[in-house]
Amino acid sequence: MWAYSNGSNEGSAMPTPWTTDRRGHQEWLEERVDRLTQMVLHQEQTLSALRQAAEKWRAIKEETPEKLGYSLKLAMFKQLMITLQERITETAKNQQAMDHAKSLNWVDPEGCWRILKWNGAKQNLEIDTTVQSTSTENLLSQIVQVRKAINETSLIRFKSIRRLTEGVQTEWVTFQIFVSLRPEGSPIWSSLTSWIGQAAFHTIGCRLRRDRPQYDALAASLWG
Repeated sequence: MWAYSNGSNEGSAMPTPWTTDRRGHQEWLEERVDRLTQMVLHQEQTLSALRQAAEKWRAIKEETPEKLGYSLKLAMFKQLMITLQERITETAKNQQAMDHAKSLNWVDPEGCWRILKWNGAKQNLEIDTTVQSTSTENLLSQIVQVRKAINETSLIRFKSIRRLTEGVQTEWVTFQIFVSLRPEGSPIWSSLTSWIGQAAFHTIGCRLRRDRPQYDALAASLWG
């Protein structure tokens, strides 16, 4: 399952109340409008793939650091996209799996992936009839484009709240994702927002949700 989050008042350029320095204002604004996404992973197989990607990266850093041309955050995020792409592809090719997905309302009768939304009153997920379903081909194309577009500049952070280890005992593992507001990050953020409620992500036990950054409360108190 997935879920995501970003701050309120995106794009507003209020001066900060605690500094009049232009550089300080710019730094605050960039931090303030960075797109914050919170991702929650539930499926152990997906977590295992991310752990292996992290272990491989650390091994290269330890043994041949000169060959390491990418950060840990980028290695893990790309591995997540690869896992998602593989799982959707496998599911689409397996009629039994697709039938099961239909029974869960993940896909419509035409085999397109639905958008689901949370009903707080009923405490369950239901079909969002206001959004058109997405074909497997289209969804896979979107994932490929994100894999190609993501880089060290656009991906500011992709990190687990707690260290990924074999012995971790928890039902959910939460990751923070920061995507830059600058032009290179906008297409990626557009893809993430279009995936809000996308049932296909349930295939990797992942939830992406919007969440207001903690510094929103501080800003509100200072301006209130």
